[in-house]
Amino acid sequence: MTDQDVMRAAACVMAETLTVGSAAVEAVGVHLNADAGAVWHPDDTFFDLLRDRAAVNAMVAEIAGKSVAKSNAGEKVKTQKEIIRDCLTGSNGRAKAEGWLPRWLMFPFKSYGKGGSRIGQAAKAAA
Repeated sequence: MTDQDVMRAAACVMAETLTVGSAAVEAVGVHLNADAGAVWHPDDTFFDLLRDRAAVNAMVAEIAGKSVAKSNAGEKVKTQKEIIRDCLTGSNGRAKAEGWLPRWLMFPFKSYGKGGSRIGQAAKAAA
């Protein structure tokens, strides 16, 4: 194998062995100033897998505003996901939201609800 092929294989093996959401992944992302928004955009699969009502409502608040989230809090998750889609595409009279990422794709990691960044928690504990 060429050196380039070995490095490509090594990168794949390392990526497969990293624990998603681990402090190591978070630290590397922070160190490299990783920007998932440069390569990731919400697609149908993202919306199909998105089921947590509280997280979806928090996303609506981020994208469409707190008043929209509050007025739609009792709606079905499907309806709230449509609001998110509309805001991301700028359709159905909603202002287009540019550059939005779910909190868990940011560095340092952020969460919807209790919990949060392991690096952030460690920094608070050290202080």
